[in-house]
Amino acid sequence: MKGVVFNVLENFTNETFGEDEFDKIVCESDLETKDPFVGPGTYPDSDLFKIVSKIVNVKSLKIDWALREFGRYLFPNLIKINPKYAKESKNLFDFLLRVDSIIHIEVKKLYQDAVTPSFIFSDITNNTMKVKYISNRHLCYLMEGLLEGASNYFQEEIELKQLRCHHQTGDDHCLFLITKV
Repeated sequence: MKGVVFNVLENFTNETFGEDEFDKIVCESDLETKDPFVGPGTYPDSDLFKIVSKIVNVKSLKIDWALREFGRYLFPNLIKINPKYAKESKNLFDFLLRVDSIIHIEVKKLYQDAVTPSFIFSDITNNTMKVKYISNRHLCYLMEGLLEGASNYFQEEIELKQLRCHHQTGDDHCLFLITKV
């Protein structure tokens, strides 16, 4: 996982639960990483999972809620890093269609060790789209938050349904239906 995600998680945690809360959580977690997280660095996925699990346990939260909220917060912060792709997109669907074919390719050029999810789009109309989310990380709840964050960014209200979930079916993917409201 790229360091920028850890950096945004730190800001999210401190803004949501109080200053220095992230540092407390990190100190209480048995992480592989001993040094501070640096944006362009790459860190074990397990460290992110341990931090999020600790936050969820300490704050008595549900994991799906926490990941969704973090995804909503993460989206605009990722866009700030390189706003070009969002500005070049006409709307939410146009942006989503560019993520795998343009944005993830550019991310991999910058960070050769980056591991990005894959998306397969189907049943696209003016108002609906199905998105197959494929990732070994199985962070579908984070994906829900990212989609909601993207809809907020593009000021397009959506209804989001998860038609298939890896956590429930054991499939290698999750399937979302996005409907513009």
